[in-house]
Amino acid sequence: MAPQRQRRHAKVREQRRDFAHRLTTGWARAHDLIAFEDMDIRPFTRSRLAKSVTDAGWWMLRQMCSYKAQRNGGMYAEVKTASTTQQCPECGRTAYPPLTLKDRTYRCPCGHTEDRDVNASVNILGRAP
Repeated sequence: MAPQRQRRHAKVREQRRDFAHRLTTGWARAHDLIAFEDMDIRPFTRSRLAKSVTDAGWWMLRQMCSYKAQRNGGMYAEVKTASTTQQCPECGRTAYPPLTLKDRTYRCPCGHTEDRDVNASVNILGRAP
């Protein structure tokens, strides 16, 4: 690889690392608990999202959150992904029929309605120790 190209790659790598450090430091200082979905990203790396997912540096972000949460007296947890977007945090029902990726709102027969991603985050937080 040409030296100029190597420098550009190094610069992008350092920018990504700096951003991750700033973000995770802010989270660790602001929150007592940081919970991540223990998501297997391998299927995403074989899709049209591959470059975006691999560029995001998920592993680095999770590692930084883990040690910074502990260093700041907080907790870090990884929660199983099973039906976090499909389950109602109010009554525990699982969506039937299951939501597809284009379904952006979770609606439960019990009356609970939530954005799909917010619903998943509530479930992740509720499952964290």
